[in-house]
Amino acid sequence: PAPDPSQDEPPREEPATTPRAHAINGAVRILAGVGLGALPAPAAILGADIGLLGRRYRIDLGVLGWFPRTAESANNAAVGGRFSLVAARVRGCGVPGAFALSFPLCLGVDVGAMRGTGIGALAVSRSATAPWAAARASAGLLWSWRLLGLWIEADALLAFARPIFGTTESPELYRPGLLSACFSGGIEVRFR
Repeated sequence: PAPDPSQDEPPREEPATTPRAHAINGAVRILAGVGLGALPAPAAILGADIGLLGRRYRIDLGVLGWFPRTAESANNAAVGGRFSLVAARVRGCGVPGAFALSFPLCLGVDVGAMRGTGIGALAVSRSATAPWAAARASAGLLWSWRLLGLWIEADALLAFARPIFGTTESPELYRPGLLSACFSGGIEVRFR
């Protein structure tokens, strides 16, 4: 009888596969909402973040713009200023959750520039830009499905750099609030 060729070959080993239990993924998110307290009146906000995502944490880096709002002088209602804010932000989050829902709890810092432009019955209208910065704490709700996520979030900000804008007649026309808040929502796209 002829020898069996299958007995001459050593058994093949399948390559080992390991699950990506501790993989770091990424995400890009866009947001829209309303901001209160940093500008003279409630303002629309738009922003974007890019993030690194772990199993129960995330680190985000982003930019947030507050649309212009106006303030009148307390001394002369015929003059005032138009104010806007743009800030970069970085934050770290713990992300507890179950199934498709997670609850990001974040701490971070925003650093940016507030711009003021004189309006009204001024002899000369000038613009000025000054630094603005705040510590940030936020809580959110994120619903994820595959590589997409929808989320809402509330942020509290404590300013530690607040510019003062004024005119000759009104030395303190506007100063941002010590406390401010943002309420926003948006869409997130994840990648591996």
